[in-house]
Amino acid sequence: MNPSRLNAEFNIDSIGASIGASLGEGYRNAAEAGQAANQSIARRVGDALANVVAYFRRGSVMAELNRMDGRELADLGLSHGNLGRVFDTDFAREHARRGR
Repeated sequence: MNPSRLNAEFNIDSIGASIGASLGEGYRNAAEAGQAANQSIARRVGDALANVVAYFRRGSVMAELNRMDGRELADLGLSHGNLGRVFDTDFAREHARRGR
């Protein structure tokens, strides 16, 4: 059988091209999935580090507030009794609404 006739009858070139395209698309999809997974991991690590930094920052603020006397806290609109709620979002919202 003539190779050019076989190629024309079965369109081998287009079959090869479509298989190559499918394989290329599979590799591309796998690379995109891997990149998305890496971005997700990086985001989680970044969030964890931000939480650690925030934890130590809150501790530093609490230590400074605990060193203040009642008059100094009153200037900020706080008292020793509500220091535990300083980082509570509802308390902060209420405190901001009162204009302090």
